[in-house]
Amino acid sequence: MKPALRRPPCLVSFSGGRDSSCVLATATQVAAREGLPPPVPVTVRVPNPLSAEESTWQEDVVRHLGLPDREVIDVGDRMDRLGPFSVRLLRRHGVLFPPNIFLQLPLLEAARGGTLLTGFGGDEVFATWRWAHYADLLARRRRPTPRDPIRFARAAAPAALRRRWERPRWRWGENLPWLRPEAAHAVTELAFAARADQPRSWSRWLHWVARRRTLATAQWSFSLLAADVGGTVVHPFLDPLFLQALATAGGRLGLGERTNALREIFGALLPAPVLARTTKANYDSAFWGERSHEFAARWDGSGVDPELVDPEALKREWLEPIPKGGTAMLLHAAWLSQEPEGSVTEIAYDPARGRDQGSRGQ
Repeated sequence: MKPALRRPPCLVSFSGGRDSSCVLATATQVAAREGLPPPVPVTVRVPNPLSAEESTWQEDVVRHLGLPDREVIDVGDRMDRLGPFSVRLLRRHGVLFPPNIFLQLPLLEAARGGTLLTGFGGDEVFATWRWAHYADLLARRRRPTPRDPIRFARAAAPAALRRRWERPRWRWGENLPWLRPEAAHAVTELAFAARADQPRSWSRWLHWVARRRTLATAQWSFSLLAADVGGTVVHPFLDPLFLQALATAGGRLGLGERTNALREIFGALLPAPVLARTTKANYDSAFWGERSHEFAARWDGSGVDPELVDPEALKREWLEPIPKGGTAMLLHAAWLSQEPEGSVTEIAYDPARGRDQGSRGQ
């Protein structure tokens, strides 16, 4: 983190969750050790019933770390999937993954000319290894259960046989009713293959997950936004040196479930309740706002591939109070196909003035 701290302003994208808290605590420790200015936590605040609860977690962490400065950006209703931040990126770059990447725009603009540290990748590194339950038993981190022999037999089976056993239980496409049957089947097959191909060794799996297309594409999207504002974005959890150190520390069986792993690595830096919390903010209600619902109501079915997508089923989903997040990129593609350039007033956050500045179509 030293290069990031030496490139001020050094901000940390801070939600109060475990991953961003660990990044903020580590950056604070490194700054103090190296005699550098401390990082500044920056938080996007949206209208949400959970905002008060998240604010309490955020304030507790900032107080514990003794940080003198903090920046909070109130974005109101502008986090709509077709709001000004999203539209700005759609017009400049087209459809991006993940579809909520526009949430990072005000954070990166606040770090203009400097560095933004994120907790991106923490979920994938610490919470998605499918073999963790088996490793915990072998490492004696949990008690055996009567079904463990059957589970271990399946886990030890050759890949082809394991896929045959597990395939009937996987029907991911059934949860995507806006897809044509053939497309839904393809989604199921891809999701199953990704699960079946996970290495059974923790150290090998860490390097495998870091190369996943979802992470690589998201990092590419981050870099596009950072380049637009002349800044740098750093994801410490996905740094190759960190992953190598984590693989060495965990070996074949890993460090246990997420809370245990975080306690072992960051236990000296943060209070135990922060590392053990299981709640997480959900911003779906803010993402699907008035602009998105207005577009859905007048959408004519164009802008999506009818061979893959059922437009009528997709529109029904979009007219739900909170549509499924898996339709967000389709929403962006459909909007781009219908909206004329410059038809929406855009709003850019000006960190120097601390308020919003209106501008006309970029």
